[in-house]
Amino acid sequence: MSRILVTGAGGIGGVNFIRAIKVACSDIFIVGTDYFKYHLEFIDMDKKYRTPRHDSPEFIEILNKIIENENIEFIHPQPEVEAEVIAKNRHRFRVKMYLPRGEIFDICRDKYLTALRLSNYDLVPKTYLYTEVDDIDNLLEELGGKAWIRVRRGAGGKLSLPVFSSKELKYWVELWVTKGRARYKDFIIQEYLPGRDFAWDSLWYRGELVTSYARERLEYIFPHVSPSRITGTPVVSRIVVDPRINEVAMKAV
Repeated sequence: MSRILVTGAGGIGGVNFIRAIKVACSDIFIVGTDYFKYHLEFIDMDKKYRTPRHDSPEFIEILNKIIENENIEFIHPQPEVEAEVIAKNRHRFRVKMYLPRGEIFDICRDKYLTALRLSNYDLVPKTYLYTEVDDIDNLLEELGGKAWIRVRRGAGGKLSLPVFSSKELKYWVELWVTKGRARYKDFIIQEYLPGRDFAWDSLWYRGELVTSYARERLEYIFPHVSPSRITGTPVVSRIVVDPRINEVAMKAV
């Protein structure tokens, strides 16, 4: 029986991953960890552990103790913040993992750096650093009178809002800077793209696509609690088959 460790196992992504593993193969012993003690109640695992936050000096040490005590063969970090820490410290683990190089996270977890990398391929909306825009009114006019203001890093639609005026945009930035949740240099302004909302998941091995699927997000979890109505993981989505989505997404990767 194979023995795997799933970190962030109690979050929505972790729950879905473990459910998928159980459907695909029953002969796997699953150990799960999570920082939030109540999240560990959300999924049926063989063993559960509460661990420190990913930025704790003890995070890697405790994971390694669990790996040793439970004879873990493979580790799957579900949250991107934990995946980044583990990937950048892979030399400290004696267990198999399936993660990109640590420096890849520096680009992929930063919306501005991602936009820069893909801008030459016409694959991303126009993107600007908030601190480098001198005339926001003029920029909004160029972007059609509507844009997104958001922070460069973070998931779940973090600090994002569609705006229609420079006043609205500046107030939004000032609010979160005043609260200490972000700095001016953390914000980016992006072109607003209307239309349907798609996501594309894929699995790659040594540069070759193994499998993928696309889905259309129809409704997000608790959209009424967010001014942008974007809260990250959708509660309702549907699988779609569209060669155009596959072509664009594969080109981006």
